[in-house]
Amino acid sequence: MTESDLERAISYAVDNGELVLHYQPIFRVRTGDLEGFEALVRWDRPGAGLLPPAQFVPAAEESDLICELGTWVLNSATEQAAAWERADESRHLTVAVNVSGRHVNAVRIRDDVANALRRSGLDPGLLVIEITETVLVGDVPAAENLRELRRAGVALSMDDFGTGYSTAAQLARLPVDIVKIDRSYLDPRTAASRERLRSMVDAVHALGLPVVVEGVERQDQLELLKALGAESAQGFALGRPMTAAEVDVHWH
Repeated sequence: MTESDLERAISYAVDNGELVLHYQPIFRVRTGDLEGFEALVRWDRPGAGLLPPAQFVPAAEESDLICELGTWVLNSATEQAAAWERADESRHLTVAVNVSGRHVNAVRIRDDVANALRRSGLDPGLLVIEITETVLVGDVPAAENLRELRRAGVALSMDDFGTGYSTAAQLARLPVDIVKIDRSYLDPRTAASRERLRSMVDAVHALGLPVVVEGVERQDQLELLKALGAESAQGFALGRPMTAAEVDVHWH
């Protein structure tokens, strides 16, 4: 299949109900309480089964198709989060949505987020937009668009912190509310690796920002996060990505 064939297939998938969202739970480390979910897109492609994002998102990122894909995810995730909020208004579960650099740099991101919130009725404070640090370094349109989203009440999370070039000093100048530390830092087995994670958590906390750590797969990793004072965590040891119907069974 050529790249253009794949792009046409993805475009068809967006318009014809072949995409699905799975939701990975995020927990507060200290209490174990459910905080919210990260929405993760999958392609239920006829004849191929359920495809992970690595098999189709890179192709979509080559064009504005990624904006259409991102808009679908925003609409679907906010609609589901609003339904959960209506079902139990005491919990206020957040939903985090990954947005690509191309989408964040486009002015349409402001309308796409506003439309998703208006259509769903979701409180803007329950939507978390996740971006990678490479989006934020040097991209003036992205920074301004993100400031507009924050003014609208949406929370911004820097995903995979520590894998790019941003330092804590740069982080202080960026419009973010939450920092998600990359899973590669979560290794309790040596003193050096524990100290590396501690310094990362401390640097983020020094800026007054909360930390989410992803990739928690063992109990000793969770214990380390408790010791370091990390606010939130996600990973297979805590909960695997699941469909909205599975979430309803497990958490509602």
